[in-house]
Order: sequence, then structure tokens, then C-alpha cells
Amino acid sequence: MKKHLPQNNKQPRSKWLLFGGVTAGVILIVAVAISLYVNSLVNLVEEPEFTGNTSIQESDLIEPEETVDAPDSTEEMKQVESQIEEVRQKIAIPQDKNVYNILLIGTDNRGNEVNGRSDAMIILSVNKKTKQISLVSLMRGLYVQIPGRGYGMLNASYSYGGAKLLRQTIEDNLRVRIDDYVSINFGGFTKAIDLVGGVNISLTQAEVTHLTKSYPDAGLKVGTNRLNGTIALAFARIRKIDSDFKRTGRQREVIEALIKKMTTLSVSELDATARQLLPLVKTNLSGSALVKLAVDGLKYKNYPIKQLMLPIPDTHKMIVVRGTQMEWFDVEKNVNALHKQLYGQ
Repeated sequence: MKKHLPQNNKQPRSKWLLFGGVTAGVILIVAVAISLYVNSLVNLVEEPEFTGNTSIQESDLIEPEETVDAPDSTEEMKQVESQIEEVRQKIAIPQDKNVYNILLIGTDNRGNEVNGRSDAMIILSVNKKTKQISLVSLMRGLYVQIPGRGYGMLNASYSYGGAKLLRQTIEDNLRVRIDDYVSINFGGFTKAIDLVGGVNISLTQAEVTHLTKSYPDAGLKVGTNRLNGTIALAFARIRKIDSDFKRTGRQREVIEALIKKMTTLSVSELDATARQLLPLVKTNLSGSALVKLAVDGLKYKNYPIKQLMLPIPDTHKMIVVRGTQMEWFDVEKNVNALHKQLYGQ
């Protein structure tokens, strides 16, 4: 009778070890590739961060059309100051892990200028629970308390202390957490729009008339137009035909159009756009965080976008502060409206 020899299991085991080794090697290569890609993006982000200019005076930041020859609105100023202190004691800043708030800052500093103000301030908020994106414009002339500088115009806080002070001012006065920020100057804004092939914006007759004075060959018409970066910026800055409130609405319209356009780009197009756009921005986000934000953005592309303007209607009026036009506003009503928009509270 023949004896059965024990089977040799070394070969199958060797195959599994080989397979495991190859798999681990592939994972390592992918991890290294991702790390190199992230680092390549990190190196593109503009440095150093703008930290403001502590020697700037309020008078250095006021545009001629914002000045008036009238006495200060003393009573209204006291009302806002009192309300801000009351709201700080009464309303806590919400801490909700489902809500992510990033501040978009459009600055009017050009080149090496350091006196630029935050001409556009928009909170882009993603609520993963309600599956909603919000764009909230903050009127630049809001009369608020700026830490270390007393009471003044909201957008001046960027000139005094950069994005850090602006974020703190918004959090303190409007009781909302600002997780991160991205700032871009006007030159970067126009290039961002050109990089994605322009944005579709609907124009009124008044807007067409105003823009055509500066761009007679653009062929603008009433209704939807494909605007390049230069004309989109001019559109976003229109104020003379109506008001600063209408201008903030135009800013949100351009941002929303840009977001929608970005969601239509392929991965390779997004990468190419990012590589040209990142050198134009300043942000507190790391390269890996920017990549994660871009990836997450693909998850949110079907979320509806809702807009809000602060101050809300019928809660504000123009006042005079040290010879400058600013905005008195009902602090508690506006904080409650902001919380409802972002958190559903």
C-alpha cells in the first residue's frame, strides 16, 4: 500500500504572500503619489498671509462718496453698541459639526498695496444635515465693534488686522463661527472666472446700459450673458445705478454662477484650474485641507443654494459716524436670521 505524502502548501502560501506584497506596494505608491500631489498644491498657495496694517487710520479707508457733512447719529450709535453687548451675553455661537462655514473675502488691494479693505464678504455655509448651501453677504458698512479698534465699519477690520481680525469681528458681532477663510484680490477674481470659461449672468436694462459705457464692444444684452472675468467683476461692483445692497446681491450672483460652473468641470480641468488659481489666493487652509474641500465639494454639488443679505430688510438705516455713512442695524433680529439660515434654528 502506498503511503500518502503530506501536501506541500508552500506554493499557495507564497502566492498569497506575493499578492499581499504587491497590494501593499500599490497602496504605498498611491499614498506617495497623493502626498506628492498635495504637496505640489501646498506650494502654490500664496504667502505670506495679509495681517493688516495697525498704523492705518479710519480716515485712510473712507471713499469720498461715503463722506457726508452732517452731525453724528449719536443715539443710533449708542443703540447698536448696547445691542451688541446684550446679544453677546444672550446668544451663544452655535457649535454644530454638520455645519461648515468658510468666509470668502474679496479684497480691493492691488499689487503691493496694504490698505485694501474687504470689499466683498460672503459666508459660504454647507449644512450636511439639511443638505443646503447658503451664501450670506455681509454689508461692508455695518457699524460694529472691531476688537482693539473700537466701533467702526465692518470691512475696515480687514485693513487693521487681516482675515484673522475680520473673522473675529464677524464672530463677536454676528455670533457665528467662521471655520476657515479664502481671500482673493480683484486680479485673482477675474482670472478665476476666465479660467472656467466665464459665467452666465442675467442683466437688466440698467445694468447693460451701465456696463456698455465701459465695454461698448462686449455686445451685452438684456437677459443672460456669458461674462468674462473683467466684465463679471465690473458687474459685481456696480453700485451707482441703485445701492450697496443691490451690489452685494450681484456679488452673490457671480459667486453662485462660479460655483455652478466649477461643478461641471472634469477632474483634470479642476486640477488645471486649481494650479492656476491657488497662487492668487490667501487662505488658512493647508494643501491637504484644500484637496479635501474640493473632494467634498463634489458631494455637495446637488445641494440647493440659498442666499441671504445682512442686514435683512426693514432692520437697518443709514447713520453718520465721524462724517462717514455707515449702517445702523437691529443686531438681535439679524443674528437670529443668520442662525436660522445656517443652522435651521
